[in-house]
Amino acid sequence: MDYRQLRYFIAVAEELSFSGAARRLNISQPPLSVQIKAIETEVGTALFKRNRRKVDLTPAGEVLLANARRAVLQLEQTIEAVRRAGRGEAGTIRLAFTSSVPMREAFAKMLRIFRGRYPDVQIELQHMGTGSQFAALADDQIDLAFCGRRSRCKRTAVSN
Repeated sequence: MDYRQLRYFIAVAEELSFSGAARRLNISQPPLSVQIKAIETEVGTALFKRNRRKVDLTPAGEVLLANARRAVLQLEQTIEAVRRAGRGEAGTIRLAFTSSVPMREAFAKMLRIFRGRYPDVQIELQHMGTGSQFAALADDQIDLAFCGRRSRCKRTAVSN
């Protein structure tokens, strides 16, 4: 059973109609019926009671519906989490700063705004001198460096 089949099953179960589910999914009814039959074959039991006028879930269908909804939701959440990570909206960012930086109101404000916008990003703060920041950036031990106004910050570091 795959994601597409679960989505098809959920649509039929919610619509209690193969034709209604087919319209909802923007597919024709015969392939939908084939996929539902394939699921029933795989699980070895009927999931729907069918007659000309009505479609109902069997007890086995009700069990699958509850689990299918959870599985589809979990997969969709996983896909979204991966997309957020790919956009840099999740994970960890390692920030280094010199001793004067945390005393600046702008630094605290920037952290609050960032955490508000990207709640799934963990921020690791490290105190270190400017020279150590450059070495840490070069060694990929930190992602961003904040150094004092008078230090010789390059494009890889941000001056406050």
